[in-house]
Amino acid sequence: MRLDIPTMLVLALMAGGCRRENFDDQWHRKSDEASKTASAMERDMQARLRVAQQAGHGLDASPVEAASSGP
Repeated sequence: MRLDIPTMLVLALMAGGCRRENFDDQWHRKSDEASKTASAMERDMQARLRVAQQAGHGLDASPVEAASSGP
């Protein structure tokens, strides 16, 4: 018995061989990833600011904090 490609795809889907991620799942996953990335960037920027202040470069925290807080 020879199966054509559409039939094999249907069989794979019925068997649970692959799951297509729906739009909401994909949206939430990407949103979570973006949130984690933004949080990591914020922590990195704050750490760099502390290091620069401790090194005595005279950086003022207010412009950086204003930029990091957004509009």
